[in-house]
Amino acid sequence: VALEASIGNRMLVVSNEDKPGLIGGVGQLLGDAKVNIANFHLGRNAAATAAVALIEVDQDVTKAVIEKISKLPSVK
Repeated sequence: VALEASIGNRMLVVSNEDKPGLIGGVGQLLGDAKVNIANFHLGRNAAATAAVALIEVDQDVTKAVIEKISKLPSVK
């Protein structure tokens, strides 16, 4: 998976299938937890089957929120 992004102090890395809904699902969960997204970078393989999201956030993300993100349908 090719991805060009800058690295920040607080980063989430999400490996996922390249399917609709990931951005909205992650954004909703972070928003509900009052975590602001500073940058959201996406990359995928040439076959558009595997993808990765590199997300810089302004607040710490709790283990509970990370667990919810890991349960989103396309997250590996």
